[in-house]
Amino acid sequence: MSERYNIESLTFPVSPQFAEELHKKMVSFIGNFKGKGVPRRIIGGHSVVFRNVVDDEVWSLNIRNPKGYPLKELCMQILTNARANELDESKYMAVLSTLEE
Repeated sequence: MSERYNIESLTFPVSPQFAEELHKKMVSFIGNFKGKGVPRRIIGGHSVVFRNVVDDEVWSLNIRNPKGYPLKELCMQILTNARANELDESKYMAVLSTLEE
């Protein structure tokens, strides 16, 4: 049963500028998240967990069956590209610059 909760880790180098911008957007996203609409009964599906260290705290946001969250889509793209050794930080920075804080 505990296998369901094993978290896969993937480590890859990024520039300090990209790391800083992604951190800033993630903190803003978690801190300002508003769940809108009437929650529906969810059976099955998947969830996305965003975590970020802010000072000496770990901030976390868990979204069940996320649809249309641009930061989730960007993170999934970064992971897909990292696994294929095809990172393109300039593309990710362009996406980050369009996200609202």
